[in-house]
Amino acid sequence: MVEIDDSLVAVSDAEGFFEIALVSGTRYLAVVKLPGFDAHESVLEVSEGARLDVVLALSPMQEQITVTPTLPSPEEEVERPFLFQPIQVYRTPGADADLFRALQTLPGVSAPDDGAGLFVRGGDVSEVLVSLDDAVIAHPYRNETPTGGFRGTVDPLLISGLNFSTGGFSARYGNVLSGVLDLRGLERPDARQTTATFGLAGVSASIAAPVGDRFGVRGAFNRTLTRLLFSINGSPRSFDPPPEGWDGSAGFTWNLGRGGRLKAFGLAQSDRVGVGIEQDAFTGLLQSSTTHRFVGTRWDGPLGGWAASASFGSDDYRRRTNVGILDRTVTDRVASWRFDLSPPPAGAFEWRLGANGSLTEASIAGRVPVRGGDLGGVGGDARFDAAVDDWFGGTYVELTTHVGAVSATIGARADRYGLARATTIDPRLNVRIGLGRTHALRLAAGVYHQAPSPSYYDRERGAAHLPPMRALHYVAGYETGREAEGFYLRAEGFLKTYADLPLEDHVRGYTADGYGSARGVDLFVQWLSSRLEVRGTASWLRAKRRWTPVDQRERYDLPDGTWTPDFEIPWWAQIITSVPLSHGVSVSASWRTAAGRPHTPIVAGRAIGDGFLPVFGSVNSERLPRYERLDLSASWLVPVGDGAVILFLSVDNVLGRANFFDYVYAPDYASRQPVVNAAPRAMYAGVSIRR
Repeated sequence: MVEIDDSLVAVSDAEGFFEIALVSGTRYLAVVKLPGFDAHESVLEVSEGARLDVVLALSPMQEQITVTPTLPSPEEEVERPFLFQPIQVYRTPGADADLFRALQTLPGVSAPDDGAGLFVRGGDVSEVLVSLDDAVIAHPYRNETPTGGFRGTVDPLLISGLNFSTGGFSARYGNVLSGVLDLRGLERPDARQTTATFGLAGVSASIAAPVGDRFGVRGAFNRTLTRLLFSINGSPRSFDPPPEGWDGSAGFTWNLGRGGRLKAFGLAQSDRVGVGIEQDAFTGLLQSSTTHRFVGTRWDGPLGGWAASASFGSDDYRRRTNVGILDRTVTDRVASWRFDLSPPPAGAFEWRLGANGSLTEASIAGRVPVRGGDLGGVGGDARFDAAVDDWFGGTYVELTTHVGAVSATIGARADRYGLARATTIDPRLNVRIGLGRTHALRLAAGVYHQAPSPSYYDRERGAAHLPPMRALHYVAGYETGREAEGFYLRAEGFLKTYADLPLEDHVRGYTADGYGSARGVDLFVQWLSSRLEVRGTASWLRAKRRWTPVDQRERYDLPDGTWTPDFEIPWWAQIITSVPLSHGVSVSASWRTAAGRPHTPIVAGRAIGDGFLPVFGSVNSERLPRYERLDLSASWLVPVGDGAVILFLSVDNVLGRANFFDYVYAPDYASRQPVVNAAPRAMYAGVSIRR
């Protein structure tokens, strides 16, 4: 196998020969791999007709060998999640080097605003499980909001890759309704490497080094400073203070020989921001401060002839938010664990079984509006007090079998939910039907459960008991081509139904009488070559729910039946193009268009005391104007000695389109105007030095 800049580009023939087309005069990192041999790395200065001769050294032999597959596991081959490499994040225009914003370019993921939240196939942002080496990251966003957050918690440079499933995922995953983002941590560094990056929004530095033949360490630090960024681009919002923060991480990888491999990773973050906001008729300053600590460990190795892995994670989160009459402190601690076993394959059958679970300690206290969204407190405020200790634990078994062109993974989970005092059984099925060398049909169906948010258990006005939420997934898809090179097309249709969703109730706080559905089609097309990369995505979605988000209690008069949820974007499409030019220069462009997000209009104001309460129309009966954005980016790699200097520049929203996601109203609600969330156009530049 031959990799160029971390991307697989060729596989040699039976004689060991391969041929690839590269841009002349450009510098590339080439890695040649073959099982049983040490990988060979070369820095190529490409010229016309250049030839690379590689002789691989035989890897040291041991009595017992631990094999780490580079191809998708049998389960992944049947399920077919999206695979993503860190380099793709930096090459995605408009992503601002953020992992979650880059994932929003995939089909099935809608973006109802300019945040980084992942809304998957008509599901809420809270319905996506995020883990790093199987340790759960309970709070994967920075500067959290009801629609996710401003950026992702994990820097792309801290992972080696990821799997992202948008539905129909296997029985291995529990306690989640819509999607799974499975991040993979970095392996042991082969050589010492240092990096320093300077940009308009901050500075960062990292170091990685092997220690002996089996041990390796990594460390990184980032400092976010946005004053320079805003002084250059401007902003329609006022800040006091502007977004700022820091994060530090450290980890190690230890090859234990016959004992397998041990990895550990720790992350500490702190953020604060004061920003002017407008909601309904309220205008004021939102102040927020956050601290976040995450630690994860994972062991892989043999256990009695079986392949085994075990992981443990601890996520500790605290946020203080103050805006208008809302003053709330959230403290959340989540400990997670997982254990998996796989016996040796037996003919056409491959087994996997395991168990996983989590323990949650959540505390939410402060003052909140009686009516959700009434930050001015015209309708009064109330004490909020939730102290929730909950746990979840389950076990699963899966069988993957291959019969001719048909491969299938059949699995089931049994889970116990502590606070709900409920046991669930979730059968799941994934089938792949091969149609020749490059065509396949995929079918999936399954039952999924997830515990409601601790916020529903407010002891002042919340629920005393809620069962796990429930979803059914049905997926049918077709794919053709090769994902790693040339032409590739993937189309999927899906149907999801929801039951036991929390719904506000004046007597019991909340009941589990909510329900809903989502159906749609996702399309993904790409062309990859050494001279041009083009990716296109398109999605069509129809979603309806009868459901109360925590921050919308008593905001609206509930109608009969279902209504459109806030995150239902009926269609969106995106095209991303990347062209490598000569002398290490690469340029990329991204164009995205989408239907506007749903909006509940305020049709009048009702006088109460010295203020006005809004009178809402039908829930989400309006839709904001169509969203459109064109982003450009460019990078220039300059070799310097044994390292390189990378210059990068991006311009977001090049056409200056005034996209907006809400309205602000006059104090008596007699008129309204759009809320401008960000600068019409923004430029970012920086330099990264690597040795």
